[in-house]
Amino acid sequence: MKLNSEKIEETPIRSGVMIIAINNNKFLVLKRLEGTKEIWEFPKGGIKENETVEQCAKRELEEETGIKCISKIIITEIKSLFGFYDEKRTREYVIVLIYTKEDSVLLEPEFSEYAWLNYEETMKKLYWEDNKRPFEQAINKYIR
Repeated sequence: MKLNSEKIEETPIRSGVMIIAINNNKFLVLKRLEGTKEIWEFPKGGIKENETVEQCAKRELEEETGIKCISKIIITEIKSLFGFYDEKRTREYVIVLIYTKEDSVLLEPEFSEYAWLNYEETMKKLYWEDNKRPFEQAINKYIR
């Protein structure tokens, strides 16, 4: 999916985190149903006032998946711009890598499924290009 830069420029930009959760060289993706579309994506959310990137990443991961046990966090220099046109807003996500040994997930209601996938499977499953590009960059820069 291509972003419409005209619409992005018209909307306020809010900061957020996109979380790449890693367990035994597999990556966590969540399935959200939007109409008839199955949208597989990474956990993500907005940074609250007075909250650090790390605090936000931990909070969002726990809220969306129930995962609390974290062994390592890497806050990357990689960012992804994502436009929510129906809500007239844009979010700039900081990509955060979170290593965990937890593999069971307790999904919040907006998600219907989850999967731990290898790199190739993850790239095939992800719906948004704005998830694929930063995922590929983060893996190449911080993991490989």
